[in-house]
Amino acid sequence: MEVFVGRFEPHMADRGFVACDRITAADIVDFIAIPTTGVVGMAIGDRFPAVARWFAPCSSRPAFQPAGPGSPVSRLGQRR
Repeated sequence: MEVFVGRFEPHMADRGFVACDRITAADIVDFIAIPTTGVVGMAIGDRFPAVARWFAPCSSRPAFQPAGPGSPVSRLGQRR
């Protein structure tokens, strides 16, 4: 996961979305992967600001809301 997020960070440095100027399947796939950083003990907020900046508006969309309390998305980047 460290390698993925480390490579994703510079890619997102000057982009609002992963592949183009709107949300695509690429954003959905990456959105699903990013919350697992908390599960493996990575905090992304300070170390990967571009990824955190991209994640915030995605996660605020109604369709991207957690399924319920304790879901991986609700724990984004929190160390266990």
